[in-house]
Amino acid sequence: MQSFETIREVNLGPYEVVYYTQACPGPGAVNEDSIGFFSSGAEGLVLIAADGAGGHPKGEEASHCVVNSVIENLESGANKAKSPSLRNSILDGMEAANDELLSFGTGSKTTATICEIYGRKLRTYQVGDSGIIVSGQKGKLKYKTVFHSLAGYGVESGLINEQEALVSSNLNEVFNILGDKEMSIELGPIIDLDDRDTVLVASDGIFDNFSIDELTEIIRAGSIMDSGKQFLQFFSDRLESDPHGQVTKYDDLSFLICRLSMK
Repeated sequence: MQSFETIREVNLGPYEVVYYTQACPGPGAVNEDSIGFFSSGAEGLVLIAADGAGGHPKGEEASHCVVNSVIENLESGANKAKSPSLRNSILDGMEAANDELLSFGTGSKTTATICEIYGRKLRTYQVGDSGIIVSGQKGKLKYKTVFHSLAGYGVESGLINEQEALVSSNLNEVFNILGDKEMSIELGPIIDLDDRDTVLVASDGIFDNFSIDELTEIIRAGSIMDSGKQFLQFFSDRLESDPHGQVTKYDDLSFLICRLSMK
């Protein structure tokens, strides 16, 4: 999905979604992130964020590949599904994208993080260090994905804390990625959602600059459009005060924020 000048908003059944993607600040920058979403019936929704791996060729094509592959499989499988879950179509789409990237022979790679929601049930599909968090209205962290990186595993194992991870020189050393023969998809548990729960799906341009507590505070209450605007304002302010990235980790910036509002 191309870069946007402004945050966009869409209502899909019981879900309100805002989304945004933009290239890293700088002349001639190419946005290697891609985002997408798929609505299935009155209560089914899939949100996707992919981040083409820096240091590898054609990252933007790799991220587009996985988003397009998943959506194509969802579209072709929607009428064949024997259950509300879109699990098989999502997994087939991710595996097909991995096979396609390998067939290119260019070394293109990408992360992919996918959120499937059906009614009040949520499940995540994770490859790499893009991520998902689920917050209750009062700020309770209900779930977060594990980042498939040295820093991410360090936090999960208790070897380092989150603040140490954010300043680690190994922050972006990713261990699991599409376009690799050893790629594996981590399926999260099924999470029960409550009214007004909020879901953030984002590339590491968000997660490398905010702690999880900061993110839940931003998205938990108020409009999700205002939450998205807070992200953009943060980077706009940092560009003025820290233009050379001595503190801020500038990167392509992509997010989808979704809130459940069921009666």
